[in-house]
Formats: sequence, C-alpha cells, structure tokens
Amino acid sequence: NAVVVTFDTAVPRVVVDPARLLVRDPAGGRGGGTGLAQPVLWASARGQAFDGIVVLTDNETWAGREHPAQALENYRRRVNPAVRLVVAAMAANHANVVDPTDANSLGIAGLDAAVPALVADFLGLPAPAAEEE
Repeated sequence: NAVVVTFDTAVPRVVVDPARLLVRDPAGGRGGGTGLAQPVLWASARGQAFDGIVVLTDNETWAGREHPAQALENYRRRVNPAVRLVVAAMAANHANVVDPTDANSLGIAGLDAAVPALVADFLGLPAPAAEEE
C-alpha cells in the first residue's frame, strides 16, 4: 500500500489516476519552493505510521520552518520510531538533507535505472519487476 502526495511548501490535495499512474494537482501546481519536510509533517499531523517515506525532488531541497531531518526526528518520536526515509534528488548536487549518521535514512543524488531497486532494497520491499523488451 502506498499514499502519493505532491508538495511544494505545503501538501495540497492531489488526484491519483490508477489507470495511467499519473498524479495531478487539481490546483495546477503552485510552485514557490520545495519544503522536503512537508511529506513527513503531513504524515505526522495525521498520525499515520508509515514504514517508509520516499521523497522525490528536483534540485531544490529545503524551504520552510522545519528542516527535513528535524521533522523526521519528531515523526519518529511521535508516530513510528522505525520509519525509513529516502530523499532522491533527480539532479546530482552537493545538497543532502538526510542525516548521514542515520542508518534509516538514505540520500540519493541523481537518477539512473538502479534507483528503484536500491530504494526497494533499502525499504525491505521486493525488487521492482524489470520491464521486458
């Protein structure tokens, strides 16, 4: 089971089209920053105990009042101490918002074909099926 949310500086209501596997923001996307703490804050505010949180971002990493590592620490204290976090930036840069000493957090910079299997392995999930050619 998975919950898909979109975010910028907040988590708006989104529509997931399972037939096309596309996510559409009915507000048309607001832009204005990338608050990587938002998915964790959203889950925490609802008290939802996720086993893993995977955040996909462009090159931006932090806009907002709470740093993603602090939001994760608070989520672990309040909801699920064993949650794993993956932050994958689609473009490689020097920024890393995960705590490098946290064995339950994984920061990825750049995207290639190995990332889905890496994320699945880190979260303890079955490896994604390879597409047939």
